[in-house]
Amino acid sequence: MKELKIQSIADMITNSSSEIFVIKDPRDTKMSLESYSGFLKDLECYTNLFLEKEHANGSYSYVDGPDDCYEANIADRKYFDTFYEYGYDVGDLLIESTSDNSIPWEIMEYIENSARSHGYSCKRRHLG
Repeated sequence: MKELKIQSIADMITNSSSEIFVIKDPRDTKMSLESYSGFLKDLECYTNLFLEKEHANGSYSYVDGPDDCYEANIADRKYFDTFYEYGYDVGDLLIESTSDNSIPWEIMEYIENSARSHGYSCKRRHLG
């Protein structure tokens, strides 16, 4: 049985949430999307397979592909949010949900595990 990670009591009460993943490469601080291409290709393949399976089961019919779940961008400035307690530096890969509840739980788990298996650090922050 998988353990469900709950980051706040709001996760249990509301059905509205968005996430950001801050992915860092400890070997280099000036990265580009191409630098993360192996990880991003793996994530896209996994997301497509997951959604294909879920569509066959009648779930996630409103989601056509990865672009409906998340956006991936490279941070072009340093930022720290004191309210949500997350931060990133120039060159970090940011994966953000495109809207409330747009990243299925299984894909969030995959982002964290795959980033680490590619040698990156990964922090997930619930944005409310």
